[in-house]
Amino acid sequence: MVSDRQFDPLIEHVIQTGKRAGAHALSTEIYYRHQSVLHFCEGKEAVQTVEPLSEHSRFNVYSVRKSMIGYAIAALMESAMIESVDVPIVALFDHPHPEKLKAITLRHLLTHTHGLDGDPMNPRKRFVPGTRWHYTNTGIVLLNRIFETVKKESIASFIKEKVWIPRGMNDTSFCTQEEPHLVHDVSHFHRELPLLLGSSLGDERNLYMSTHDLAIWGNYHLQDNPIAHRAMTMLTPQTLDRRYPRHAYGWWYKEGHSRLCEIGDLVPDGSVQIMGMSGCLVLVIPSWQVVAVRMMNSLGGRFSFVRDAKRFGDLVMTCLMRG
Repeated sequence: MVSDRQFDPLIEHVIQTGKRAGAHALSTEIYYRHQSVLHFCEGKEAVQTVEPLSEHSRFNVYSVRKSMIGYAIAALMESAMIESVDVPIVALFDHPHPEKLKAITLRHLLTHTHGLDGDPMNPRKRFVPGTRWHYTNTGIVLLNRIFETVKKESIASFIKEKVWIPRGMNDTSFCTQEEPHLVHDVSHFHRELPLLLGSSLGDERNLYMSTHDLAIWGNYHLQDNPIAHRAMTMLTPQTLDRRYPRHAYGWWYKEGHSRLCEIGDLVPDGSVQIMGMSGCLVLVIPSWQVVAVRMMNSLGGRFSFVRDAKRFGDLVMTCLMRG
């Protein structure tokens, strides 16, 4: 049995993290066995407003969108539109410099082991694919292009039709203009920043979600859905040095211990997590049937976001084991 009171240390951690980061908006939610057992929020959507955060307040989740890109690619695999994650990506779409993509596969793009950096349309090569790990958005842009070429629709259109609408995720969208309940980020100087708006296609960092919608997204991966289950499959080449983190389809994947991994040491193997640069994250723990979400709006702070993400996951497990 899980009760909300057993998560009091987690709430206190989220509050203290927000203070150190200079955030004026933060929240957390826990799902256990497909039910929300905790929801906490504190702050307001903008510095100048007096309106407090609500269940409809939407944060820019930044890299969390990579889990949705990963889901879209997993859908192509599940429908056999792409036969293998080991197919060379030059066979999947046209690129102005195909010679720079030589020997790179979908697996490499999904696990940040592709070795590319810089402009996705004219990248530089840092290392031989599959031999090292480097976290960059270059491969993510190429995954977008591959999906659009193969499926002939945008990732945003696909994910909205297949997941957001059926799951009632009404407070989730790639925002192109100012809308009610969008939370402003703050810089490390505690200065409020303009809303990051962009394309509606899902190819930019303008995905805004409510805390509850992100919890629904995480919980979706614990339900009977073959695409979501595939999306949580570990893909990192087994030959990669163990000091590098592991990845699934866009997610960070827990397998053993890595200093570079963003998932806590106490979190069981087989769990997945994804975090955006403002501190928003979702952790999915299949062995416990648990989803944990933390939202923040800070792009700075004198602390390590990775170390803090690990601490968040470890506290989730500590609180669960108290029950």
